[in-house]
Amino acid sequence: MTLQQRIREVMQKPTTVATKFFELINECQLTQNDAANVLGIPYRTMLTIGGTSRTTSPRQRTVSHESLNLNFTFGVEIESLSPFSREQLAEQISSVVSCQSEGYNHTDHTDGVYKIVRDGSLRGEGRCDTSAEVVTPVLREFDTLKKVVKKMNEVGCKVNSSCGLHVHIGASDLTFEQYKNVFINYARMERVIDSFMAQSRRGNGNCYCYSLIENNRLEKILAATSHQDLYSRLNSRYFKVNPASYGVHKTIEFRQHQGSLNFTKIKNWVNFCKKLVAWSKNHVLANCITEINEIPFLSATEKAFFERRKNEFANNN
Repeated sequence: MTLQQRIREVMQKPTTVATKFFELINECQLTQNDAANVLGIPYRTMLTIGGTSRTTSPRQRTVSHESLNLNFTFGVEIESLSPFSREQLAEQISSVVSCQSEGYNHTDHTDGVYKIVRDGSLRGEGRCDTSAEVVTPVLREFDTLKKVVKKMNEVGCKVNSSCGLHVHIGASDLTFEQYKNVFINYARMERVIDSFMAQSRRGNGNCYCYSLIENNRLEKILAATSHQDLYSRLNSRYFKVNPASYGVHKTIEFRQHQGSLNFTKIKNWVNFCKKLVAWSKNHVLANCITEINEIPFLSATEKAFFERRKNEFANNN
């Protein structure tokens, strides 16, 4: 059932406006502002249920996840530790896709070839651990990525707290204001995103993915007038969203996610990043949000996935 069908079903129920209001929020995952708009009432209207007075509060208008254009190219950098050399790992992966070991470089493969490079930030746990950053070519689909992740698991690659997962989303068609909106929206969602990331990737404590909201950085982003100006104000690529990747790759790089060899987790995070970029074309959050349910571009299923991730990390702490 589509979102519009669910909304029509709620609206056709023989219940009070107040009941419909909260069903639109709880069952259809609308914000309070959108629920009020559907019902044709001001978002600050007081609604009383069972003697308890509740007020709708202003929220950023949401857009159905079904209406977003997600036709972006993307790329993924999987930081991992290999039980053998990068050349040997490339040979293993070559059994499922084209893959080669290369010296460290920033070349974007558009020919379907995966590359494996060294990453000096990775810390192995034994003599045989070799740093192996597996970098996808420019992608539009997940098919080859799924095969590569499966092969990496089969041959014994692993990740630890030194590993990250970096996602690039093609941004060449964005205006600067749309590009800047991505940074603003991420900063205003950062506390929520932190909640479903590993402890090592939260807050301002990781030197490879610093916070966008700490130390007045959001104010610097808001003041930026060009891509180069935004980078100059932050003056580093080591942020949860990298302001330097546009100049090199014409992409937006998301650096916060912890290392992972779980394809489902990788795919969900890539889709999160794609949806954030798509939504940011026409929208910017007015204020920081505090709950996963407030993320305006995720489906109910996606919100449930990230809630589970949040709970898993909470239980492991």
